[in-house]
Amino acid sequence: MKDVSLPAQLPEDLPTIEKQRQERLLAFTVAEGYLSLLMLEETLRRERLEQLCRHEGALIQLSTILSGRAGETGRSPTTSALSNSSLNVEEPLSWEVVDRLSEKDVEYIWQRERRALEESIAAVRKRVRRLQQNKLEP
Repeated sequence: MKDVSLPAQLPEDLPTIEKQRQERLLAFTVAEGYLSLLMLEETLRRERLEQLCRHEGALIQLSTILSGRAGETGRSPTTSALSNSSLNVEEPLSWEVVDRLSEKDVEYIWQRERRALEESIAAVRKRVRRLQQNKLEP
């Protein structure tokens, strides 16, 4: 058989082939991280949408109740204590509690939930960026 010069060319091409393989692997890793980020953001959006729907329903009912109470001048101490104690509850509020909340209380809860979601989204983005940077660095 005739001697082929392929083995002589292989060492020269090997670094190029390895570099291309590493570039493809890096591109795949970045794409995978980006897809993970998109999936996490979509999950957070769904959770936020569900939460917004719950809050919207509660606000509609609260608005209906408040429009019915337009003639009332003040709140009872029991109602104030109930609404203040319910502001720190992490579970969804019952309709009985929502019925007793003032507009200020509802706004406070709404802002707190919004801040918590924004912080959660920021933490996920930061974590994904850190994971991507760790994969980029050898």
